[in-house]
Amino acid sequence: MIDIAFSVRLGTTILKPEINLPSSGLTAIFGPSGSGKTSLLNALAGLVRPDHGHIRIDNTVLFDSAARVDIAAHKRSIGYVFQDARLFPHMSVQANLDYGKKRTNQSHPIIQSDSLIDLLGIGPLLKRKPATLSGGEKQRVAIGRALLANPRVLLLDEPMSSLDDARRYELIGYLQKLRASLSVPVMLVTHNRDDVLALAENLVVMEQGRVTACGSLAAVMPTLKPSRAADDLEPAAILTGCIVRHDDALQTTIVSFDGGALSLPRIHYPPETHVRLRVPIRDVMIATHPIDNISISNQLPATIKNIVNNLDGTATVYAIVGNTIFIARLMANSVSRLDLRQGSSVIVLVKAVTLDAHNVMGQR
Repeated sequence: MIDIAFSVRLGTTILKPEINLPSSGLTAIFGPSGSGKTSLLNALAGLVRPDHGHIRIDNTVLFDSAARVDIAAHKRSIGYVFQDARLFPHMSVQANLDYGKKRTNQSHPIIQSDSLIDLLGIGPLLKRKPATLSGGEKQRVAIGRALLANPRVLLLDEPMSSLDDARRYELIGYLQKLRASLSVPVMLVTHNRDDVLALAENLVVMEQGRVTACGSLAAVMPTLKPSRAADDLEPAAILTGCIVRHDDALQTTIVSFDGGALSLPRIHYPPETHVRLRVPIRDVMIATHPIDNISISNQLPATIKNIVNNLDGTATVYAIVGNTIFIARLMANSVSRLDLRQGSSVIVLVKAVTLDAHNVMGQR
């Protein structure tokens, strides 16, 4: 387990995160600028010393103020990739990678160097110097160097923030391959919703130095509060499905999941590709029976799991389809008029046009 509970004053801000997650998979740390995301990574890495609390990864105590334990940064076996890669400019790519291997005992490497080079696609770059690399290439080399040091956890501080969209999606693809191939836990700081959808298995949401949500992506996303910020996360259902077919005449794609099938605008992934879909709260409606004379074709039988009165004239309805919880925000009088209650059988209506490239991501 990754067990974090500490406090530290940083200027006028008090960072006080509490996190308890499995020590596996990729965890996205999301929040506005100044919320403490990078400072959290720095505390994990030993670059910031908490005033009180503890930091534990599995059976290893990295920091514990009560027990007076504070492992030095260079002894924590933590890989850290910064926004600017920080490669040694006078060394070749191969020499930068070799530096990572020299930093630790290689008797039980988490991955062999040749395999990692293939996974990251950096074989053709080995003789080049960092100054000749693109931003995405530098980050892939930095990730490789960090992993070759056999870290117990890999920290990534917004590695895609300076990349254009094409290079960003390219790096996302490599990170998906690493996630599928390695057992080392990864903690990724990001402010981009697409990164969360593409990569995260767990999600930590931070605000003003505190953790406001923590858990698996599918469990956390429906619990988020609505936000007006364009780049913020909003309450949403998260589901994983498989592309069944494309209809070129209608320019649509059919995705099946354990609760049925969804039709969405044609996407570029081939049939049989596994995809992750995000269905925001604003794009879901509830009906008591199927509706023929309506433009919404995605109509899924569901059961209401819970209804929360928001005390502002609206209510949030949680309806389960298969293993996925869809959420809808309705007027409170609509809930009463339709006689919706826990256990009611309903129809979840999902707008297909909203399932665009920002709400669909292929999974490796």
